[in-house]
Amino acid sequence: MPRFLPEAEDGPVRTLANTAVEGDHFILAAGAWASSLAPCYGSTLSTAQAVGYMRLTEEELERYKELPIYINFSIGWFNFPPHRESRMLKMAIHDWGYTRSPGPEEKALPGAVISIPPLKAPRERANFVPVDGEKRLRQGLREVLPELADRPFERAALCWYTDTPTGDFIVDLHPDYKNLFIAGGGSGQ
Repeated sequence: MPRFLPEAEDGPVRTLANTAVEGDHFILAAGAWASSLAPCYGSTLSTAQAVGYMRLTEEELERYKELPIYINFSIGWFNFPPHRESRMLKMAIHDWGYTRSPGPEEKALPGAVISIPPLKAPRERANFVPVDGEKRLRQGLREVLPELADRPFERAALCWYTDTPTGDFIVDLHPDYKNLFIAGGGSGQ
């Protein structure tokens, strides 16, 4: 994975294996991983949100085919209309989210990273959602689709976002590197 290092200003990008990647200009659009690849100076915070998927029957797909995107701002619960091909209903929680500090084995940029997603996919915890996250997913179901509130999730996970203090995107040149353009700070948008 490329990483922008201070000693490489206007020079090659170096991967974690110290391999040079040559180029005149670079675009960094790495979502929640951006602050672990280039210093963001506290302008971003990567957070994880609980997301759940439920498989629907053919009858339920028909019943919910007109279900709109719905959000309950008081609890942060929202859903998407069912996906016809996969027969899945997707719902999530949007709030301050969960953070994760980089571990000692992860080569984090000094002083720049507060929270990052796992660098390796957490396959050993493929269906992991914190207990309170699952409770909130079910609370939203009880309010909007109570008939589905106790059904097991087909899949549950954490979805990583990059938030900014203002909720605005960051689309600009990096202050330290004349050849690095940053596109990020999605803030759950």
